[in-house]
Amino acid sequence: MADFIVGSVVRDDDFWFRKDFVDTLWESINKHNVLLVAPRRIGKTSVMYRLLDYPRKEWLVIHLNVEECKTPEEFFIDLVDAVNEHQPDYFRRFLVGGWDYMKGLFNRVESVEAYELKVRIRKSEDLKNSWKNRLDELMCRVYGSKQRVLFIVDELPDMLSAMRSNAVEEQASFLHWFRKTREQSLKERVRWLVGGSVNLVAALDRHNIVNLINDLKVEVLHPFDEEEVKAFVQGMFKGYSVTYDEAVIPRVLDLLGSPIPFFLQMLTEELYRY
Repeated sequence: MADFIVGSVVRDDDFWFRKDFVDTLWESINKHNVLLVAPRRIGKTSVMYRLLDYPRKEWLVIHLNVEECKTPEEFFIDLVDAVNEHQPDYFRRFLVGGWDYMKGLFNRVESVEAYELKVRIRKSEDLKNSWKNRLDELMCRVYGSKQRVLFIVDELPDMLSAMRSNAVEEQASFLHWFRKTREQSLKERVRWLVGGSVNLVAALDRHNIVNLINDLKVEVLHPFDEEEVKAFVQGMFKGYSVTYDEAVIPRVLDLLGSPIPFFLQMLTEELYRY
């Protein structure tokens, strides 16, 4: 029986209706770096976690939320931490195991706790002056592994906005590095999928720097359609043994307007409680 999940990431059997869209994403990822476009509460992050939880054959998926990142050096630290969190064996073999910078920070590589990892990297050097070199070194290690790797970067517009507030030149420097890295990744076995709740294209276009992300293939995640709303409401009511008549379905559609998954979950749960 599916659970009512309001406001949290939807995973496993609670993931409804998006499997065709996920198939489309994987097809795009095989050839392109991708920009996932979706308004708030549509389910973008749940789709990202679907890629993480059920990767295609030979792919290693690494997810990081950069909403709290304010500088390029924080992005570097969070990226290394995300590799350690989601692909610990890969982290030990190809990052710590063969990268002099990381080997200098850790005497052992069997297990690296997230807190310890972040603290040691922050204390290692003045990353404000070396973040670009360190990111390039990391990516060289990734390319050299010959492994198919997908990096998912969630809430990128928030990070870029914070960078701009902190220092405009930092934002521009990071965007140039990221564009160059994506171009190299297309020649390797590495891909990037980025997204956020704010329209990234519009946000960068206001500052005349949209050219730094226009290489990304845009994939749009839409709200549920009427048939999906009907199937969801009926499925949840049946699962929770709720007696209802068919008039409830068009009434739910009328109340929802655009059937955004977050509000559909909320309304269906309240009907069940009532």
